[in-house]
Amino acid sequence: MSSMVPFEGGAFGLARCTWGFYYGFIVGCCESIQYILYVTCSFVSLGRMVPTFWPWINDFPYVSWAISYVVACVMLILGGNVYWRWNMALALISFVIILVYLVGSLPYVDIQAHSGGSANYFIGGFSDFM
Repeated sequence: MSSMVPFEGGAFGLARCTWGFYYGFIVGCCESIQYILYVTCSFVSLGRMVPTFWPWINDFPYVSWAISYVVACVMLILGGNVYWRWNMALALISFVIILVYLVGSLPYVDIQAHSGGSANYFIGGFSDFM
């Protein structure tokens, strides 16, 4: 696994350097299983979300999984500029969603009502902080 690659880094690299090759290999295997389970859970969640937009696919969640898998593989195969632009687009979309949420919630923010005032900025007040 990846623990055999010198100076790879990550959890398996740290385990290999501190505990030795065998334990680094075990940690690398566990991390690989973690990544596989993460993708599996993501695809199952995707299969549950997609029918909210397209109800006809509710009986065939495998279709949404297959389409997602094909799109991901095509992006990896194309590589280079296309892959990194795709990642940048996803990051920007995620950032815009967070920004819309934050800006949209600003009218409902009341620091004085919910924080207890300026006395709670520091534990014991500002004089104890200094």
